[in-house]
Amino acid sequence: MAIGDQTDIQRRLTSLLPRGWFADDAPVLSALLQGFAASLNFAFNLLSEVRRQSRIRTATGASLDLIAWDFLGPRLLRKPNQTDAAFRAQILASVLRPRSTRQAIIQALTDLTQRVPSLVEVWRPADVGGYGIAGPAYSVAGAYGSLSLANTVFVTAFRPTRGSFSGLCGYRTVGGYGSGTMAYGQARLITSGITDQDIYAAVESVRPVSTTVWVAISS
Repeated sequence: MAIGDQTDIQRRLTSLLPRGWFADDAPVLSALLQGFAASLNFAFNLLSEVRRQSRIRTATGASLDLIAWDFLGPRLLRKPNQTDAAFRAQILASVLRPRSTRQAIIQALTDLTQRVPSLVEVWRPADVGGYGIAGPAYSVAGAYGSLSLANTVFVTAFRPTRGSFSGLCGYRTVGGYGSGTMAYGQARLITSGITDQDIYAAVESVRPVSTTVWVAISS
């Protein structure tokens, strides 16, 4: 017997009856209480499920998709074959992540691609260098500073690193199950599922409204 199941609810109903009104063995009364208990058990289970499906950390399936849409609209949709756990982590990261800062852009792209992007604000001395300020030197890899491009950020984002089959042995070649270079080939080994549009959307979701962000995407 568990809390809220039919037996538990029937016991609770029986305990509310006045003592001495009914015999200990009352089949008709028992059947009547079982019917009430079955209906209340259904309501209890339904309420428990609604409670689970109304929280990001416990929602599953279509309810999790609806929660993502409520918070983020079309900016975050479930990928094909993406698990609830992976999708939930994305939702929480998107809802709770900082926004409208330089670090917010870096964090959003790092979370998405697992690679740290490069950011240059050409009006920021720390990015382009200056007298008495550590930074790129003239004719060394870096960028020219310019005060005419205030509130402008140049971002170089990197696509997720993809795996390959190059280290695996071929069909009917030497190898052992679970050892050496033998493994089942799967599409996820060579595809990340992250598109360039996902990268643009990640930047757009956290950039300051008054800032122009130019994004270059590199492999």
